[in-house]
Amino acid sequence: MPVGARQDEVADGAKRLREACTAAGRDPATLGVRGSIAPLRGDSNSNKSNKSNKANNSSKSSKSGKRVDLERSLAEALPALSDAGVTHASLALAAFARRPEDVRPFLEELGKLHGAG
Repeated sequence: MPVGARQDEVADGAKRLREACTAAGRDPATLGVRGSIAPLRGDSNSNKSNKSNKANNSSKSSKSGKRVDLERSLAEALPALSDAGVTHASLALAAFARRPEDVRPFLEELGKLHGAG
């Protein structure tokens, strides 16, 4: 799917591709579909956002003081992407980790939030 496609576009495209696989005699379960996780902002003054941004304190802040909230971004995107038939999710690393030294803590936090840690 095109990077940044809306959920309805991904769902429609995945459905059409699976139908085409079936029509061609291929197993549609072998089709991988990628969807994007949009970086959502949270209130940098709230306890929840501070906790979820602990590992990536250099996350981009808007003028309103809100930081990119990894936990919120995953919680809102993953169920919808799954419902759309997505098998692989991607995100813009630079939205969550601005400096090279922020990458490891970000990945550790991502692992904890998604059950790998």
